[in-house]
Amino acid sequence: MAGQRRRWCGWFGAALAAKCSISVKPPLVSKRVFRKKFATFVENNTSQKQKFSFTATKTGTETYSVGAKVSGEISAGVFAKISAEVNAGIEKSMSTSYGVKTSGTVKARSTINGDHGIYVQQQGWRSSSCGSLGSSTTATAKAPYKTGWKIYYS
Repeated sequence: MAGQRRRWCGWFGAALAAKCSISVKPPLVSKRVFRKKFATFVENNTSQKQKFSFTATKTGTETYSVGAKVSGEISAGVFAKISAEVNAGIEKSMSTSYGVKTSGTVKARSTINGDHGIYVQQQGWRSSSCGSLGSSTTATAKAPYKTGWKIYYS
């Protein structure tokens, strides 16, 4: 009896697998987020504009990740889909560098801020598989795609 059950479940599972596959559906959420790794500012208390220069002195790293327990195959599929359809510049891992400079002019009686970091593409996705009940998983993935400065007045 146990041997028959095993054979029947094995046949049923194989038949089900032949009909079903894992697919990553179109993105649910797509946004770009800046991850600050170094921050500085210049405060100009004079009545004239002044030149400034910022140099990054700290580094940081962002790494591709998926916010759910999924197989390496699904994770690779999500990364490929984000790369092909959303942001061709994404990487598996990216770090900021020491010594990256930017400069400009700060207005009189103003404070200008400089944040150096990494932009990360965040992507929502849904995978479906045909398990015994036909399950679906919704999760997010994030992947770094560029480094740079954000300069703004406060």
